[in-house]
Amino acid sequence: MEAAQLIDSIYGENIYTSFDGSGFEQDLQGWGGHQFLLKVIQELRPRLIIEVGVWKGRSALAMADKLKELHLSTPIICIDTWLGAQEHFQTRFRPDMNRKAGWPRLYEQFLFNVIDRKHQDIVVPLPVSSLAAAQMLRKMDVKADLIHIDAGHGYLEVRSDIDAFWPLLSEDGVVVFDDYGGWAGVTRAVNEFAAEKALPLIGTHGKALISPSLNMRFRAELDKIEMGKWAPKKG
Repeated sequence: MEAAQLIDSIYGENIYTSFDGSGFEQDLQGWGGHQFLLKVIQELRPRLIIEVGVWKGRSALAMADKLKELHLSTPIICIDTWLGAQEHFQTRFRPDMNRKAGWPRLYEQFLFNVIDRKHQDIVVPLPVSSLAAAQMLRKMDVKADLIHIDAGHGYLEVRSDIDAFWPLLSEDGVVVFDDYGGWAGVTRAVNEFAAEKALPLIGTHGKALISPSLNMRFRAELDKIEMGKWAPKKG
């Protein structure tokens, strides 16, 4: 299914044509270090991508650039509340939110960035909680070849996202986790899930990948992670 069809099935309208981006300019502050993820796209050539945790769209737009480089029209379903997390109420992070009357304008910034980079034909925004999105997509019988999880960083948040989106993964698909080894909650949840499913972890510090497929053709080109190498600290 093309991005335009997904947008129409979800919204019943083209959400991009009705968006007024007055007052915004491109702002891709946020996530970086995307080479691992782009390597996966290069080798996997996914038919559908789900991203859980989007922020201002830097990773989604990097993936869209790569897809077009490969002449693929793969839709990217971008899931986020665009309300930020608890750390964004701290003084250090407040300016990133661009709040108006206390309400973040991250979703508007994201839409502007997508349009500015001309990726409306790839990116499908879904501004709901990750659990609500997972339930919705399951009812739509959606299956993704690549799921990128980079939302909440607490153990319970990450574990619930893994459990919710794993059933949406295709048989030969992969799940890529951001911030593995850097955040204790992420590392613990990913290690735990991989151990329960008896699946190897591959990747590097900062990125991890698991897949239900034993035939993932590019696995040998990625580094296998020693389980517990970046285990969360106790306490």
